Amino acid sequence: MSRSYIGPFFDEKTRFDISKEIQNFIENSNKSEFDVINVGSPYLWELYELPTKEKQKINVIALDKDSEKSDFSKTSIGFKTAKFVQSNWFNYKSVNKYDIIITRWFLHHLTTNDTKEFYKVAKNLLNPGGIIISVDYFFKQFSNHEERIKVGLEYNKYHSSLTPQPTKERWIQVINNCEVSDWKGGKMDCAENISKYLDELGFESTIELCTDSLELDNPQLWGQKIIISK
Repeated sequence: MSRSYIGPFFDEKTRFDISKEIQNFIENSNKSEFDVINVGSPYLWELYELPTKEKQKINVIALDKDSEKSDFSKTSIGFKTAKFVQSNWFNYKSVNKYDIIITRWFLHHLTTNDTKEFYKVAKNLLNPGGIIISVDYFFKQFSNHEERIKVGLEYNKYHSSLTPQPTKERWIQVINNCEVSDWKGGKMDCAENISKYLDELGFESTIELCTDSLELDNPQLWGQKIIISK
């Protein structure tokens, strides 16, 4: 696969993966209206591929700590209601609960403790029967910091063959700062650890490779997965 195509490829494939999960949720619900919050993105690209009939049933919020929302006017078309809220997720005070909470490429900006806190807060904001959809990149399994560096370098080497990546030295610095709460990217965990955190919080979860990962020659090293928690 060419480097010039990989960007749109992983973006579009994961949007369709998210849309499929939302459609399944709506089809299996007896509700006629749904409250959705998209966390960590000032846009609504994550829901862009939804058919119009599903969008018309959704009240959606795009929540992000940054104010940039140039695409919002395009991506918010078709929903029952849509609004942007500028807020840090951990400071967000909501009087509403949600049927679906969505994140894409958000978790790898969080430390281990912040990841646990995200899911803890999200659980309290879910309506009964609601789900959390999380799409992100994950390292292969590791159990300590040295192993995290090892699998992180394997990840970096593979991704470098497809997309521009930091140097090996820079990537080691990024991994060494994985437990610093600074909102910087590169704090990839492994799916096995995420599963453990979710179990501790009482979630029932499934973790699967995203469609883009499955279409590459090494799905585990590409590492993009979708987590459905309820």
